Order: sequence, then structure tokens, then C-alpha cells
Amino acid sequence: MSVVLDASAVLALLQAEAGSERVAAAIGDARLPVVNLAEVLAKHVDAGADPQPVPGELRALGCELVAVTERDAELQAVVRAAEHASGRPGRLSLADRCCLAVGLRLGLPVMTADRAWADLDLGVDVEVIR
Repeated sequence: MSVVLDASAVLALLQAEAGSERVAAAIGDARLPVVNLAEVLAKHVDAGADPQPVPGELRALGCELVAVTERDAELQAVVRAAEHASGRPGRLSLADRCCLAVGLRLGLPVMTADRAWADLDLGVDVEVIR
């Protein structure tokens, strides 16, 4: 089954962290929004690692890198409104909201390591990997 990956899920895979086996099982048919790829690459830089090979490595695993669209920009605002309605605004970053928006647009669940997503009713299935 296809999923949209959050940066935290990709980082768990690349760093062999807890839950990485779940990401490994899904990555061959997964989508990664490029804004979340940017987060992954930034974390590589922060760790002193070379970010250059990462996009190619992800593509080689079957992961499709997807652009964030104008519709996703609109949907991330819907996610932000749901966050406000939950009484806990500000829990999700812009990249988080864009990832969820891509999941909404594509009708796919989103896979993340961020447990905070699980208790928000955002209209998209969230699979927490650990």
C-alpha cells in the first residue's frame, strides 16, 4: 500500500532507528514531498554528512519525490485550522502540514515517527512507526 513519508520516517530508515523496518517495508511504493526531503537533507548537513547522495538513494529504493502543489498549500491551511480547532495550534511545522496535505490530496496515509500527529483529527490516516 502506498504511503506518504514524513522526514522523521525517512530519517529513522537512514539512521536504522526504531521503526525503520516499517519504513523499509513501505518505501518501495512511497511518496516523499520535496519539502520533507529538504528537512532530511538539512539534518544530514547538521550531522556533518554529505546530503548529495540522499535523493538518488531514495529514488533507488523506489521512493517517489513529489512536488508540493498550490492545492497542497491550500490543504496545509486546512490542517492548520484543524490544529487550532483541537486547541493545540503550533504543534506541526510547515513541512509537517505540507506532508499531511500531500496525503490528503493523494488519498494516502502518512507515515511518521512523530507521535503527536496520531491524536490530531486531520482527515488523513497517520501511521506512527514507533
